[in-house]
Amino acid sequence: MKKEQGNALFLILIAVALFAALSYAVTQSGGGGGTIDKEQNIIKTALLMDQVSLIKNHIQRLYILNEVDQVRFDSSAYNTAGTVYINGGGSTTGRTVGVFDATDGISELYPPIELWSTITGTSNIFVWNYISNTQVTISGSELGTSADDEILNLIVMTKDACELINKNLTGSIVIPTYSQAGGLASYAERLQRDGTIFTWNTFSVFNLGVIPGCNELITAPGRYDYFDIVKQN
Repeated sequence: MKKEQGNALFLILIAVALFAALSYAVTQSGGGGGTIDKEQNIIKTALLMDQVSLIKNHIQRLYILNEVDQVRFDSSAYNTAGTVYINGGGSTTGRTVGVFDATDGISELYPPIELWSTITGTSNIFVWNYISNTQVTISGSELGTSADDEILNLIVMTKDACELINKNLTGSIVIPTYSQAGGLASYAERLQRDGTIFTWNTFSVFNLGVIPGCNELITAPGRYDYFDIVKQN
């Protein structure tokens, strides 16, 4: 009997020791938060990239099937006399349609708020930006020709998310720098989280280190922005 009691006590002591070791390991890893954060980062960036594919594919579909001259990043209906913006600040008339058009559009999409860095701005602007008439260069070299390119952009992301995105896209966690130039000659649109459409003029040239992928704004170290090409001209 005493031997059995001794064995039981020994097993209890081992269990207590293992529990203490486990508790210490969890504490050292940030109470388990580090692992959870990493898993959530993977899940949220995967969701973000799914949105990229959906938006790009639908815009390209609108160009092919609807034979439009320019896509709007709003819910506007097909218009045979819409405004088509040209890099340099000008515009002309042509066929336009919104990405979120009720007849032939997709549902409104917003990137996961967990991937937003609070360096600047408000969460209302952590949304997809669509620039329909800019010029993209890669380390100073033209992407395609000097004709207008169309890009999808997401600004002020977390570094962790950008490293994960670049790792998946380029095989490296390195986030290259990018610059903006050429004056306010491109037209940009975004669907904000409060449901309003915001438009503004942005730079005519984006000199990126990588596309698709994340780049760090050279004039604002610590600001990481995602860029993707929708239509290369």
